[in-house]
Amino acid sequence: NYLHRDCYDAAKKYSKDNFIVIEKLGTDFLPTLFELKRKVDLLSKNINFLPDKLSDKIMQFLSKLWPSHLPKRMEEFRDKYEHHWIIEMSDDGIEEAKEYFKKFFNDKEGGYFECTTREAEKSILHRYVAASAIGRYHALNEVKTGGMLSMDIAFPRNEKDWFEKLPSKINNLLDTKFYYGHLFCHVLHLNYIVKKGVNVDKLKKELLKTYEVRGAEYPAEHNVGHEYFAKPSLTEFYKQLDPTNFFNPGIGKTSKLTQSTGYRSYATYHQTKVGFNTKGPDGIENSAYEYIHNGTSGTATGGSTSIWADANLDGHTGLCCSYYVKITRGTSMGFMLLDNNSGKNSQKVAISGGVITDDSF
Repeated sequence: NYLHRDCYDAAKKYSKDNFIVIEKLGTDFLPTLFELKRKVDLLSKNINFLPDKLSDKIMQFLSKLWPSHLPKRMEEFRDKYEHHWIIEMSDDGIEEAKEYFKKFFNDKEGGYFECTTREAEKSILHRYVAASAIGRYHALNEVKTGGMLSMDIAFPRNEKDWFEKLPSKINNLLDTKFYYGHLFCHVLHLNYIVKKGVNVDKLKKELLKTYEVRGAEYPAEHNVGHEYFAKPSLTEFYKQLDPTNFFNPGIGKTSKLTQSTGYRSYATYHQTKVGFNTKGPDGIENSAYEYIHNGTSGTATGGSTSIWADANLDGHTGLCCSYYVKITRGTSMGFMLLDNNSGKNSQKVAISGGVITDDSF
């Protein structure tokens, strides 16, 4: 586990109350603490003369009344070095690490010490609560600062130039930076609070470009969610896990359309089935049947296409269909969906080709 000196200092100041609560009462008390925090903040919102984020302000004030909570040797090493690394070893690895570090720091800048049980517990807890420091800092300084960005990136394991050095045009937009992470797997959590008036979304795009130039992957630990584009290999993995796109449609900015796993189809009235040869709205090649009008000009006054499935087809009992049309620029058409089983029909939809500017569906 890694902490930059600035983040070490921020956690010491802004996460001190969390440290003390966990150390004295354990993590089981955290839900109760968060519930109390929520109630205090709701109260402050309903009483005009009370400040916003009242719970943060109270807890920050109370933390100042508590004496220094970090071991002396940790504080001494903080003063000596910019980067703070906590390494946990067990069994035979303990002696192996001691030998390695003794040789390594014999001719290199830096130092280490073997923690006592008390020092080990406090160092790990200090790193644990560091994640809350940026939120507290922002809550106490939101009047004079802008938005907050928390990024999660990973570098190749042989990357030696891992510490971030931002170009001045980006760095000048930041109020403060808190860096922590996991050096053995080269995962870094880069947290930024921007200056007042800075466009956070625009700045985020610029930051992502700097990560890409450096060969970083993002996000590293917390998945793409619905915020980042999933790369092709990850998209394919999602399709294997969830072939019908039912459980988390749209993850990684993929299609939100549900896929049908079994179907039969036919078409009538001036339509000819070309075949299973076109890209559907799911973006997958050869995933949809295409029908074309086979009448002469002016004769295609109606038609139907049916897609249906039953329990005897591929073992699937449900049905979800996606319909799409492609029409020539300058023409128009209308269509509606007819449900012959339940007698429920959709509203008629008119589509004009005059608004199409390219060959997209």
